[in-house]
Amino acid sequence: MTCLAIARMAFFREAFYRFELFFNALKAVVFVLVVSAVWRAVYAGRASVGGLSLEEVIYYTCTAITLTLLYEINLEREIGDRLRSGNLAFQLLKPVNYYLYGFSEGVGTVCYTALFSAIPTLLVLILLFDLPPIPIAQFGKTLLMVVLGFTLFFAFCHLTALTTFFTIEAWGVEYLRQTIVRFLAGGFLPLTFFPEPLLHLALWLPFPYMIYAPARALAGQLPPETAVPTLITQAAWCAALLLANYGYWKVLVRQVTIHGG
Repeated sequence: MTCLAIARMAFFREAFYRFELFFNALKAVVFVLVVSAVWRAVYAGRASVGGLSLEEVIYYTCTAITLTLLYEINLEREIGDRLRSGNLAFQLLKPVNYYLYGFSEGVGTVCYTALFSAIPTLLVLILLFDLPPIPIAQFGKTLLMVVLGFTLFFAFCHLTALTTFFTIEAWGVEYLRQTIVRFLAGGFLPLTFFPEPLLHLALWLPFPYMIYAPARALAGQLPPETAVPTLITQAAWCAALLLANYGYWKVLVRQVTIHGG
């Protein structure tokens, strides 16, 4: 019940930033419009590129950008601000696990973003490009894939955010994390467009299971027989990164010095 209360609080807190969500959604729509124009130029005279038709790559871009919008959390900035202000000490005194508290806040934020920004953005994009509706045959597995994708994304973001214990500013860490994740997770373009060595390397990392796999599932481009193996891989990476977070946090929290204490 405590986690639900925290998520609910974060959900309603996001209502104060509704204009920011609106402009983020507008930015996503404009970005897809620009990228689709680039894809049309790339596909001029070609039936397919990287095994995808023009319609498929545009649909993938729509779902990938929607997930990127959905996962818009800035843990590096939040943790960095708490360290500088000393609020981290008060956070540690609360009768709830620090990591669970942060994850519950993230869930509340994502739920609000999904309802009032990400889903409307995706519907607008589908109407703009006259794309087929999201397939519902595999809806349960697709939804679970998105949930695990967010969990994996949050775990990795929290892991990188802990490096702000050693930095004065968090923006550099945040920018580096955003660039690496969006590139290797398929946020910029489908991974099938990568050169073979880079594609194989990416598939051995957790990043494709944050955006690429869920986006393909949303677009109906993920073969049904690969859904269960993908979910198992996502769950395994989630467990690995959660354990890494736990171990890293235990080491760092002993070295925290706030206001001389």
